[in-house]
Amino acid sequence: MGVPSSLNIERVPGVLIKNPTNLALPPYYGGTVLGAARGCDVDFMDRPSVNYLEEYKGAPGDALEGPEWCVLYAALREFTSDSIRAIFPKSHAGATGEVIDGSVSASPRAGTRRSARSYVLLYAPNEYTQPGLLIYNAMPIIVEGNRTAFSVLHEQVLSVSWMSMPDATKRTYKFGPVGDMVL
Repeated sequence: MGVPSSLNIERVPGVLIKNPTNLALPPYYGGTVLGAARGCDVDFMDRPSVNYLEEYKGAPGDALEGPEWCVLYAALREFTSDSIRAIFPKSHAGATGEVIDGSVSASPRAGTRRSARSYVLLYAPNEYTQPGLLIYNAMPIIVEGNRTAFSVLHEQVLSVSWMSMPDATKRTYKFGPVGDMVL
């Protein structure tokens, strides 16, 4: 057992990578870099089914294992064509940058399955030995209530979340050092 130390507290800056191909090739692992991210958070959605005991005034008696999945929240700090196209289905190249089309007539149409645009997503820490997150089937969603600053006083960021869904082999995510993961 280790001795508690503030030296063991991790700060894990990193980048988001779409469709990595080789986890032995840092820093970008053969994928498309979506950009540096700030303020990443992960909700590990381990949802057990709790069995409450009537005879003990509703106290929990046991819990059954439930599905395990996660949601990655990130504040993207860069607006590259790769990051915009990976998040917004209605975007296109303009003369000087990527344009997001918010019109109701742009395709895809309302009711189109977002899961059709999912991909493998890796949060790769800058330090190879720090924990990263690999989502095997990540569906991008703009965080509701997202505000993007148009100001000299604040950094312009885009709040995005990716929900992990099971892939064809029923994997959802891996969390830990990237070098110990398998695609």
